[in-house]
Amino acid sequence: MESFMTSTSVPMSRWLSLSSLLFIFGCLGPLETNAARILFVVDSVMPDGRANNANDREVVDRLTSKGHVVTIADDQDPVLDTFLAGQDLILISSSVGSGNQPLNSLALDPLKTGTQPIICYEPGLYDELGWQTANTFGNAGGHTSLAMASVNQSHPLAAGKSGIVSMVTSGTATFSSSALPVDVGADAIVIAANGTPGVDEGRLSIWAYDIDDRLADNTTTVPSRRVAFFFNAGTPVNVYNSNAYDLFFAAVNWALAIGASNEPPRIKNLSPANDSAFVPINQGISFSVKTISPNSIPTGNIRLILNGADVSSSLAIGGTSSNRTVNLPGPLTENTLYSGQIIASDGAGRSTTLSWTFDTAAQCSGHQSGNGHPGGVGGPEPPGQHQQHRIVVQRRLRGCDIH
Repeated sequence: MESFMTSTSVPMSRWLSLSSLLFIFGCLGPLETNAARILFVVDSVMPDGRANNANDREVVDRLTSKGHVVTIADDQDPVLDTFLAGQDLILISSSVGSGNQPLNSLALDPLKTGTQPIICYEPGLYDELGWQTANTFGNAGGHTSLAMASVNQSHPLAAGKSGIVSMVTSGTATFSSSALPVDVGADAIVIAANGTPGVDEGRLSIWAYDIDDRLADNTTTVPSRRVAFFFNAGTPVNVYNSNAYDLFFAAVNWALAIGASNEPPRIKNLSPANDSAFVPINQGISFSVKTISPNSIPTGNIRLILNGADVSSSLAIGGTSSNRTVNLPGPLTENTLYSGQIIASDGAGRSTTLSWTFDTAAQCSGHQSGNGHPGGVGGPEPPGQHQQHRIVVQRRLRGCDIH
């Protein structure tokens, strides 16, 4: 898929000048604490070894100011694949042409499922990388802000931001964003959407995949972290503000798994999903709890509460110490609005809590009103939900043609 950006091929002689100029971009000796070797793929490289695009040069300056060693690569260099070895992070600018070779082919293999973490803000590569199923995207100008996702505002990638957050010093910027409708997969960690009224609304601007997460096809898993980011090389220099760079370096640090061993467990693959309706009572509840090795999750540290009742003793827990699979067999109670809470902590006491709601379908033969049959799990509905429950029951009974 072609993006709106173009690039030109660069002679190999420029790589000689680049090698001699790496001291401009970072020390070639031992790295500073938490510094990394970053391969930055751009549209072209100037004879002096710097990126051709001004916004790309600004990003390089920001990275090297943190002690990172940045190698700049042309998206059309015939030996681009040889630059991957030894890099701690692959960063792809939107200045590249998403259809340019060999970058396009490398995005499919080995980058898509490779061991190196990736941050990409060329939206034309999101489908090749498996981060969305559609081959369309947003890269409009006129943006000023992001809308942070409330469900993940405590995630390290959110950098402590919440609500509508300005991303510009003045004027407007170009943002890279997802396809619409959004289809990034069940495991995607949604951090932010476009927040400027009337500009590419509804598109995601930051989302990510953690280690062992499934990509947008809900099948392919990745061994390292991936981040789709909102930067766009079409934005002039000095327009992205401190909030924008807070999020950028949060993405860099998270992708590199800096401090990951101190992160609490992650609750993933929850079924039924939040706000699910008409859930079959025999479906039960399933989810996984993951952490970064060498951390571990004792089985006794996973709790499930349904409508105020602790049903943890009924959980079937499998998997490994760092990747637990959890299942609560059915039946659930019919015609019931469920309010659930999962609490998981690792061996060091770092804890995560996830709250969600769903409701169950009626059994159309031998239906009954009230809280359903006595064999269901979860206990009575929580206080204050009786009226909501009556609405759910009436809706379910109408679904069974009972008027």
